[in-house]
Amino acid sequence: MKKEFNAWDYDVYSGILDAIKTFKVYVGMLDARTQDGKEGYLWILREYGKLGRAGEISVSEGDHLVIYGKDGSVIFDETIRPEPPIGAETYSYICIHWTQKGVSAEKWADFFIRPDGETPYRAVLLKRKKVGAKQGT
Repeated sequence: MKKEFNAWDYDVYSGILDAIKTFKVYVGMLDARTQDGKEGYLWILREYGKLGRAGEISVSEGDHLVIYGKDGSVIFDETIRPEPPIGAETYSYICIHWTQKGVSAEKWADFFIRPDGETPYRAVLLKRKKVGAKQGT
């Protein structure tokens, strides 16, 4: 027997509701940009529907990132745990300041830096809301 949809069934939706209370959710494409006046790249998500720097959301420690492959399958789904590279790590002559713990520098950079003309990876980024922050910011 098929169970009827019930939007008020807290047991089914409690995880989603807790996530909405705890995280700000951003949806967009992965990218990298240079840090003003410094070497190396910042890992960012370019939020759909926003232009310029207003749509650039930095990927930071404690965020949760879900990356989707070209076929729509999830290829990465983890909480961000930065790991500084050993020595001066580079990727195609680009200085890398950190990678995800347990992920090679090449694989991590490939998520964000795509060859010209290649479609960027789609992603969802959940950033923990700051305690005392206004709702919706």
